[in-house]
Amino acid sequence: MSIDFAREKMRNTYVNIWIGEVWNKGNVNFVDSIFHPDFEDHRPIPQFPGNVEGHKLMAADWHQAFPDVVFNIEDVIIQGNLLAARYVAEGTHTGVILGIQGTGVPVSLTGIDIFGFENGLVRHWWHEEDFDTFIKPILAADAERKKKI
Repeated sequence: MSIDFAREKMRNTYVNIWIGEVWNKGNVNFVDSIFHPDFEDHRPIPQFPGNVEGHKLMAADWHQAFPDVVFNIEDVIIQGNLLAARYVAEGTHTGVILGIQGTGVPVSLTGIDIFGFENGLVRHWWHEEDFDTFIKPILAADAERKKKI
């Protein structure tokens, strides 16, 4: 496999499948086509195991909480078997997240993903998100709602 072809396959995996299908459209079963059987999330979210099935559950949970979410990719950098990307996700909180019922609040989440590929599949995932900025409007709206009860 040529270097250019391998890089294009990595970019397609991230842009079109990971972001396009899994996160933007909620088609969580696409995870099976891009993740290595021994996939490892190196910073798993406590509610979800850091494996393939845990990731599918996490993506499905996100989509019920923010069904209109759109992830916009800001940058993609590929070097060797690593892909790094920066994104901004925007959506409306209409489902449940962290036990908080939908508030109707628009939210924005910025983050960075790093994928480590092995045999053309995503074997490792490192990620950082600005969760504090993202969750503040949801917590504020929930607090206001509780004051009215």
